[in-house]
This record gives sequence, C-alpha cells and structure tokens, in this order.
Amino acid sequence: MTAAPRLEPGLAPPHGSRPPRRGRALVGLVVILALVAGALVGVRLLHRGAPGAAGFTLRQTVGTEEVTDSRGSVWSPATDVHGGTVEQLGSAPAGTASPQLYEHYRQGVTDWTIPVPTPGRYAVDLLAPRIPGDSSGARVFDVLSGGDPLARDVDLATGPSASGVRHVTGEVQVRGKVLHLTFPTSRGLAVASAVQVSWTGGLGKPRTLLHDDFAGRAGAAPGDPWTRVQDPGPAGEGELEAYTADSSTSSLDGQGHLVLSALHQPTTTEGRATDYASAKLTTEGAFAFTYGHVEARMQVPSGRGLWPAFWAIGTDRPQVDWPRSGEIDVMEVLGRDPRTVHANVHGLGDQQDPTGWRGQRVSGTGTDHDTGTDLTTGFHTYAADVRPGAITFSIDGRPYFTAAEVDLRSGQEWPFDKPFYLIVNLAVGGTWGGAPDSSTPFPAKMVIDSIRVTS
Repeated sequence: MTAAPRLEPGLAPPHGSRPPRRGRALVGLVVILALVAGALVGVRLLHRGAPGAAGFTLRQTVGTEEVTDSRGSVWSPATDVHGGTVEQLGSAPAGTASPQLYEHYRQGVTDWTIPVPTPGRYAVDLLAPRIPGDSSGARVFDVLSGGDPLARDVDLATGPSASGVRHVTGEVQVRGKVLHLTFPTSRGLAVASAVQVSWTGGLGKPRTLLHDDFAGRAGAAPGDPWTRVQDPGPAGEGELEAYTADSSTSSLDGQGHLVLSALHQPTTTEGRATDYASAKLTTEGAFAFTYGHVEARMQVPSGRGLWPAFWAIGTDRPQVDWPRSGEIDVMEVLGRDPRTVHANVHGLGDQQDPTGWRGQRVSGTGTDHDTGTDLTTGFHTYAADVRPGAITFSIDGRPYFTAAEVDLRSGQEWPFDKPFYLIVNLAVGGTWGGAPDSSTPFPAKMVIDSIRVTS
C-alpha cells in the first residue's frame, strides 16, 4: 500500500522581494547577507569557484545507441566502460517510464570512467535492472569511486518486488577531472545499465546544517528552529486529533529527547472539540535545506491508530500550493504494522494519477519496507538522501528505496530541486492510519533522540 500524502493546512503570506541594487558597495553587502542567510536556513548556495561546473549533468548508457528518457533527456553511449558483456532483458522492466534505460545492461562490469569538468563533489545515480531469476545474495558487489565507497554490498535482488529497476546513489569527491567507478564483487557478477553524474559543489567535507540533540530541561519547548503547530483539525484524510501548541503534547524530557505525546482526552482547540490531542512541529520559516542527508533517530509508539511521521514540504507551498510544492515522506510507521516503514515522494501528477487536494492530480512514488524488526521496541535512524534527480531512503544506514525523476512519466512533476522545511508529527486515526481501539495505549509517545541535516 502506498502511504497517503500528508496535507499541510493553511497558507503563509509570500516572502517579500529583495530591494534593488545600488552600487558596488551595496552589492557586496547584499552578497554577504545572502551567504549568511543561506547558511542560517541551510539552503546551499552554489560554489562560484568552479566555472562551467554549476548545472553540469552527464548521462551515459552501456548500450551502443543514444537513448531518450521519459523526461526528454538524452543518454549517450559510454566510451570508457569495461568488463563483461552487454546483454538485453527479455521484456521491459516494471516500475519505470523509461524502460529503455534498463533493457540493455553490462553483466560483469568492472570499471566505468566518466569525464567531469572540474574537481568537486558529484552526485552519482547508477541504474541497473533487477535480473529475472536472481535470488537474494546471488550477486553482491560494491561500487567504489577512486577507492572510496559509493555503496557497499549492493544486492539488486532486494528492494521493492513490484519494481524491476534499481538505483545505487551517493555523493563522491573527485579530485581531478575523471570520475572512476569500480565494481568489486563478493558474489556473482556486477551489473549496470546507465549512470547519471551531477555536480553538487566544491571539494570539502559535508557541512552540518542542522544538528538538534534536544538538550534542555524537562518540560521545555524544543526551541529554534522548531515551532509547535496549533491546528483544530481534522487534518489530512480524516485524522481524529487536534494539534496543540503546549507542553502536554510536545516537550523535552530532560534526557536529550523531544517527546511528542498523543492523548486520549476531550480537547477543545479554536472552538472545535475532539477526543484526541497530539503534536506537530515544523521548521517552516526558520530552517530549510536544498539537497543533503536528512535523518532522525527516534522510537515510535505501538498501537492501532497511531501514525508517527517525519517529512518535508517545499518552502514555496504558499505560492504554488500542494502538491506542486512537493512532499518528501522520510518515514511513516503505522502502529498496527510496526515492522514496516513507509517512504514516499509526492508531486503534481498527470492524468493517470488520482485526484486529490483541491481537485489536483497527485503523484506518489514510494514503497512499504518490511524491516523484519518491531520498530516500536527501540531507537532507529530514518534517513533520506536528497540529490539532483534522485531521493534515496534508508533505515539504520541501509538503503531500501530510491525515487528517481527518470522513472516518472513525462507529465509528472519532480519538484525536489529547491528548499524544503521539516515536519514531525504524531497523528491519530485517519483512513490510512486506521482508528484506535481499546488496545491502543495512551498516552502514546514518539521519542526523538536527534534530527540532523548535512549537505
């Protein structure tokens, strides 16, 4: 089942425009202020020391002919890829609107050399088909860049069973003008069909944009950049709670945690009466990021009808509305199914997508991942790596799904190359979450140990 989108109620006023430039001194001042503001909100400004690199994207395929994907981008035949033989699938793989990128693949690939315009950091998206007949563990390989790991223990047989395509993603540092990928194997033969490489910045370690370990006295509010949301509801798709902006539903516990509590008690919020109260917090207007690694370490509650989530919404939502703003669901766990983590992205869809918010078409790309572990019994780290054209989701450092622009249909938007703000909430009920029953423990607690964003 695909998770329902998390609708964000209300609209904020549009941001004001920047005043006109007035001379060289003022230009310098504006630039300095922009850099400071960018650092404060976590929006990465492009490195200006690499002329010709900004906007660079290279796409190659192992086939012998150019391939045009569903978005109209052209993928050129690779000129420096070695090892194995090029083979062809017997049928088009499911799970993509660009099957032509996966139909030809190199089995036994050993290395792939890709020219880049300048030293710097590059996002890599390696495409490969899931080979029919392969079982888990049949082929396991690493992907290295100059000896540094892009990915370890890649097993194409794992992942969403309904999809026949796989992505291996990461960010690497290239110190020359050549990106060299190698594919050492521990079992079987490595496989690759295409690669996309995009410049993301100059050389250097990732910067920490946000690291909140929620230190503070018990009962205190979490502080900047978090704001408690007050919303009488009903939110989303018929949720039962009202979100309150007080310490009864969200506060620090004095032991380095932020605790969101769902309460089963009569609550009146802005004149609306409900039987449940809970918490939602957001960084809207205080922190946003464009690309990077986003993670939260938390313990989620058990019980039917409980729906904890960690997600992100595009900052341009007041101007363009949802779903055109985009939504990244880093994690959702339903209390009635505590072994499964749900990850999704949403955007404006095409005529094949269902009608949703305000009569708009809503696309949804995601998966339901059975972790084999009861996620309510301990802390786990849920993460999303947001890069140009691809978003990879992981739990406890293990990637399990990638949503990629290249797999969308031509009419489906990819609104993820811009700033996003963060949201954490604990919902009660709803069509997808299900209703609580007599076995649901209240108060229910979502305990967050840390939230971190690096870029």
